[in-house]
Amino acid sequence: MMPAHQQGPEVSVAAEDNSHERPDSVERQTRTNGLKPKACNNCRQQKLRCELTKLDTPSSNACSRCQRLELDCRVDDTFKRTRKRKISAELEQEINKLKRQLSVYEGNVVTDSAAPAVPDPAALSLAEGVGLHGDKDRSANEDPEDLSDPLTNRIFSTTVPGGMSPDSPDGSCLPGATTIPKSGLLDSGSTSRGKVIASRNLRDIELSSDVINDLFRIYFSHYHAYLPFLDPGVSPAQYYDNSTLLFWSIISVASRRYQSDPTLLTRLARAVTDLLWKSLQTIPHSLGVIQSLVLLCTWPFPTSSSTTDPTYMLSGMIIQLSIQMGLHRPRSPLDFTKFRVKLSPREIEERQRAWIAGNVVTQSISFGVGLPTPAQLCDWSIVASSLEGSWIDEDLHAHLRCASTCNRISQALTSNASDPTGLLSTRERVPLYTIFKQEIVDLENSRVWTTANTAFYLHVVKLHLHAFYLLDDPPALGYLERIITLYSTATAMIEHVRDRDSQSHGFLQFCPLFCYEAFLCAAFILLKVVKNDYFAAIIDAGLGKKLINFSVSALRKMSVANNDLPGRLSDVLAYLWTHPNPSILGGSGIDGLQLKVRSRMSMSVVYDSLWRWREQFRTEVESAESQDLNNDAAATAGLSEGFDNAFDLTELNGIYLDDLQMDWFA
Repeated sequence: MMPAHQQGPEVSVAAEDNSHERPDSVERQTRTNGLKPKACNNCRQQKLRCELTKLDTPSSNACSRCQRLELDCRVDDTFKRTRKRKISAELEQEINKLKRQLSVYEGNVVTDSAAPAVPDPAALSLAEGVGLHGDKDRSANEDPEDLSDPLTNRIFSTTVPGGMSPDSPDGSCLPGATTIPKSGLLDSGSTSRGKVIASRNLRDIELSSDVINDLFRIYFSHYHAYLPFLDPGVSPAQYYDNSTLLFWSIISVASRRYQSDPTLLTRLARAVTDLLWKSLQTIPHSLGVIQSLVLLCTWPFPTSSSTTDPTYMLSGMIIQLSIQMGLHRPRSPLDFTKFRVKLSPREIEERQRAWIAGNVVTQSISFGVGLPTPAQLCDWSIVASSLEGSWIDEDLHAHLRCASTCNRISQALTSNASDPTGLLSTRERVPLYTIFKQEIVDLENSRVWTTANTAFYLHVVKLHLHAFYLLDDPPALGYLERIITLYSTATAMIEHVRDRDSQSHGFLQFCPLFCYEAFLCAAFILLKVVKNDYFAAIIDAGLGKKLINFSVSALRKMSVANNDLPGRLSDVLAYLWTHPNPSILGGSGIDGLQLKVRSRMSMSVVYDSLWRWREQFRTEVESAESQDLNNDAAATAGLSEGFDNAFDLTELNGIYLDDLQMDWFA
């Protein structure tokens, strides 16, 4: 224990402190007896007990909770408690606005500050310092039924509140996964229709207004006719304001043959692809995303290997996203949104064209790779019913009917569940051949196929059916006649392309991907039949040889970039054509046309030819490596002595280095 003389001062200090506290306690008790106790604003918001009962408490005298949390302890008579759920919704809305702005800046999609398009409401609210209460007061004064201004009234998906695809950074094109935009590209009241486009940037790519206008002119002059589903009357500025992704997709397609800047396509490939994937991973999606997918699947960026080509996968997403948005029911938008929406006739037409074009592209790509349609939700009856109106382009209508016929042929001839490849037996396929031949005749007689594009689509339908003849058994009745018919069909297609190229000099440069794939199928059919000794004596082999030579040069004209698939396949075709051993591809006798690859439907002949080329090339490479180094040069020279110098093995751009890994059209 401490001595008494040491305890005295401490006790006296404590007593002095207590003496200072008593008057305050007495004063607090006095005021409490006369007034109703008040809690501070923070405790009232949380519905917690507060020991603060004075109305005029100094700021230094705070309740224990505010002191512990370092909060401003105040008592305000005008304070009203706000619900937590409402605060969370407002904060979430503000966060989503900032996320959308951040996604735009991360993609470096910068709007020209000198001539901005439509201002972002999130940016306006941040610039003006409008907080949550400002947004609340503004929304309280607005009419909830007024949806005329897409900048202040946004309809969001029920799945991701506040989400927006980054393909529309300015917010003028509303998301459309489960909603319907109030104003679209065809809105006659849009202020962007007559606006002059400003320079635009995507990453380090900057395009002036003159270049943008020139590229849009090229697209609608040379590419639009192959798939006429966009409106040529919409200005580039309006396309950009409604969908950044669609704007850059049009620019990418037009830059494929842009002589003023040959490097533009290469620079756009990575930037636009990244923008596409960023748009797809952000839900909900807008109509511009669907239209962009249609363009980028019809004219994809060049690639040197089919294993890295996502076109087939993206074509399936076109149908899935379209159905999710309700494009297959364009006149029933209320079935796919919880909001009251009324579309104008022109907006309905825009959605109908997008749905039709998506189905056409999906089926065309499936034909080109020899695989079933990736989305088995294609509602052809709804597509046919959507053709009620004079606005439908006749070429688009013809393309749709041809794609529909190809789809039915594929499903009917590959519906055998007991066969590993899904093919019906030859005996079962022969009656179906007759039925579909008559259907093609009716299709041909239903209209005048004067347009070069639509005539080519009709050739594709015939080739798609007749290419199945190579999968028939040689002893079957009528096998010889069917092979001769197949040869005539392939000859007619290549002659059509040759005649059109000699007249317009534009088909080979601007044709879509599926046209190249159909032309490649016809070229390999010609090559296979001409190389067969049995059929070479029956058909017009001289004409076939001329058309094969033209096919090699035509594929090289279709090539967009060095070492892309059309350029490499032209070398493969030339290698097989100039090889001294005709049995490699054509075999011998009437049985020599049998295919080893039988699971790729009408494109099986292409994959079978590539498989034979790999095997032959691998054998030659292994044989050359086994010889002595001193005789290696002489052996190589002897091997290529019988070939055309233009097709020398040393000039095949290295296709034998990586494509022995079986990645051609895998």
